[in-house]
Amino acid sequence: MIDSAKVPGAARAYFDGGDVRDVFTEDAVVRDDGRTYVGIEEIVAWKSAVSTAFTFTQKIESVNTPGSAVVVSVKVEGDFPGSPVQLHHHFSLDGDRISALTVCP
Repeated sequence: MIDSAKVPGAARAYFDGGDVRDVFTEDAVVRDDGRTYVGIEEIVAWKSAVSTAFTFTQKIESVNTPGSAVVVSVKVEGDFPGSPVQLHHHFSLDGDRISALTVCP
């Protein structure tokens, strides 16, 4: 397991539970579970829905920084169907904020 301190910038704030409004750009795009969320309001709703629907833990297993991207491999375990699952979080950063996030197996 890797400590979130090894994850750069806004991606670290995301895993550390930072306020979505402080972590994402206003026009950010999130792709998760076959859906796309555009803009801060949709991302706030997505994050809230995920947080309230399931109880889960995340363990960061690897961090890669190809170019300006950040790719974090995470083992997620909880009370959701298919648990545990290995997910990859692909972050695009714009300065100190996330401009895009794709979560996929």
